Amino acid sequence: MAFWNSTPKRRLDPPPMAHSDARAEEILSVWSSPGGGNQFVIRIEEEDPVVWGLLLVDAARHVALAYGVRGVDSRRVLDRIREGFDVEWSHPTDTPVIIDPGTPKGPTN
Repeated sequence: MAFWNSTPKRRLDPPPMAHSDARAEEILSVWSSPGGGNQFVIRIEEEDPVVWGLLLVDAARHVALAYGVRGVDSRRVLDRIREGFDVEWSHPTDTPVIIDPGTPKGPTN
């Protein structure tokens, strides 16, 4: 199932916290292209990687809430997200690479 529009959306607006809390920082940005994969920009701010597990679960719940606003059962959405997570964890469809921040052309090793 695809959720792509033909009109490019580009960047999302920052959430209210970005404007109201001077300590707030962007730590994750994900860009996706239909058929072209995903690229991530990540800033590691915490010593313990468990924080990323919490963040991913929070993100899944926010996604389920957004689907719920559209009338989709949020429990079913969370189940499907978990299914996707389990499948990707067991059979990766992508190999992470380091992207050279000085080169907009793409990944480098």
